[in-house]
Amino acid sequence: MQNTWHFRGAYANWTMTIAIAPPDHLDRADLDEFPVRQFDNLCRQFHDAVNLYESLRYQDDRAARVGIYGSRMY
Repeated sequence: MQNTWHFRGAYANWTMTIAIAPPDHLDRADLDEFPVRQFDNLCRQFHDAVNLYESLRYQDDRAARVGIYGSRMY
């Protein structure tokens, strides 16, 4: 059983998939449906991490466009 979340970003589209598997000694997990609400906080944290990564990448891209002496090259 699994659930997938999708996020659009400026540099990439992001996907987070969580799969629930039974323990080794059982044939199936003791769940009737995926517990989406219990993973809401993790989903928000992943979204925040994506935003942080993309913000840092944006800053790196801007810094790469500045010359050695600070003159803008774009």
